Amino acid sequence: MSPELEHKLIEKYPDLFKGRHKPITESLMAFGAEFQDGWYKIFDDLCEYLTHLSGHEKLVKLKPELVTKKNHGYMYVKCPTISFTQVKEKYGTMRVYWMGDGIDNWDEIESKIDPSFNTENLFSDYYDRIENAIDYAGFLSGKTCEVCSEPGKVYTNGWCMSRCKKCIVEHYGFDPDEDLKEENEEITKL
Repeated sequence: MSPELEHKLIEKYPDLFKGRHKPITESLMAFGAEFQDGWYKIFDDLCEYLTHLSGHEKLVKLKPELVTKKNHGYMYVKCPTISFTQVKEKYGTMRVYWMGDGIDNWDEIESKIDPSFNTENLFSDYYDRIENAIDYAGFLSGKTCEVCSEPGKVYTNGWCMSRCKKCIVEHYGFDPDEDLKEENEEITKL
């Protein structure tokens, strides 16, 4: 992605991009979003949704000794924030890798939670929403030209790439769909 567009996203969603300053042994975001500008809108929408999700809270049951009229035996726990560890094109579609940043005061929070309340899968639906959004962005990228953002599809010519017909013709100098049509007609004649 061009540095100008990526900088716009970093300014809009700084928490998602905080890995860009980490060593490459911890995060590959130092390389930036490794795809072309045609997927900017898809990626921007994904970042907006993930940022919205990170503000969610989960309701947990408190230990009996902590129940008051004010809390009714429950408290909210903020979902962990996430950040990207790598964003790239692979096999013609967008791939987004991420990590949960954890909850700074989890030991303190956990000490207040009723032992009968199962915290093992507390954030599983939250993580499922993140994965589903990323999968959908990948799906959309396979139907969108990575160069110009027009409708496209994944073409393979030794290398997979999502392109519109105009960009694939400009890149290769021929229309692969027409070539396939001609090959199929020749096979049919046999």
